[in-house]
Amino acid sequence: VGGGQAGAEGEGIAISLADERLRFDSLLKELPPPSAQCSSPGVIRTFDAAREVYKAAAVRVREAKAYFVLDGFVSDHYACCNLESRLYGALVLHEADVSRALAMHKRRAAALEPLADALNPKAYHAIMRQLLYDLAGIYGDMLDVRALKLRDSAPAKAAPRLAPIAQKAGEFYGRFFDMFNDADGKPPERVDEENEEVFINAHFAMARAFGKVETADMLSKSLNAYDFAVKYAARHNVDFMRDELALAREMVELLPTKIGALRRKEAAEHA
Repeated sequence: VGGGQAGAEGEGIAISLADERLRFDSLLKELPPPSAQCSSPGVIRTFDAAREVYKAAAVRVREAKAYFVLDGFVSDHYACCNLESRLYGALVLHEADVSRALAMHKRRAAALEPLADALNPKAYHAIMRQLLYDLAGIYGDMLDVRALKLRDSAPAKAAPRLAPIAQKAGEFYGRFFDMFNDADGKPPERVDEENEEVFINAHFAMARAFGKVETADMLSKSLNAYDFAVKYAARHNVDFMRDELALAREMVELLPTKIGALRRKEAAEHA
């Protein structure tokens, strides 16, 4: 998507400052006092209370998004979509029903996902990096809820329903990692210090997502992600996330045995 930011030059609009509607004192008179529209987080204790706050906020976000359209207001449009997604993320924290929670996570993704294919990653590098990381995390949350819903199902029956969501999480984590590549598409030997912890943690998150699907192929992807994080940390003497790295090293040792057993089982079932 091309286009500049809000307020780009060459987009002048003729207005009359004499117009009463454009005077600040007139606008302020029309606004309700903040206390009439805002709620303190401490008083939101039920889903119904949270939903009322969500509904009031969602109206404003939709109005803003209708004005700050993607073509011409890229950064502002992204901010609106991001806020829309975050509103669902705040609301879902109060939802006890697993099916409805899953639907809300899907709406979180739907608010952002169209931008992942619409934006030029070179022109909007910072936005795309954050967008892809957020989408991967949303699909990870979705996977957790789906796994909870299928907790009483046999792994063989749960796997086909979990795999597509894990694949989506992996897809967006993969695209997030690609945002660190150089102009020739080559991964860096080491990412910048500011983003290194997020970069490694994203590999852990991807490994956990694939690890929720008990098939040999998906667990192999989980193993690869853990192995990358372990080797990267060792190569660069990473001295943080010690607990996570210890768990990753343990998974690198344990997963090959489990993958081998699953491959033999899968081969026998298809023989």
